[in-house]
Amino acid sequence: MAELRRINQDDLRNHNLSVALDTLLRAQKPTSRADLAQETGLTKATMSLLASLLIDAGVIEEGEPASAATYGRPSRP
Repeated sequence: MAELRRINQDDLRNHNLSVALDTLLRAQKPTSRADLAQETGLTKATMSLLASLLIDAGVIEEGEPASAATYGRPSRP
């Protein structure tokens, strides 16, 4: 029987980054962190961390806050 390879935190982060980037590339319009989290099945906290990493690396950029929200913090596409 084949031996299973153990994954570490970096492997998991790289997989999640791949999922997030794939989803962003397929998006038809700017997408918020919350929308990405819902679409990918990742948590909002995970998506926020991944978005920060991608923004800091210059891969993506953050848009202006959406003003349509009636409560809570406006989402940023």
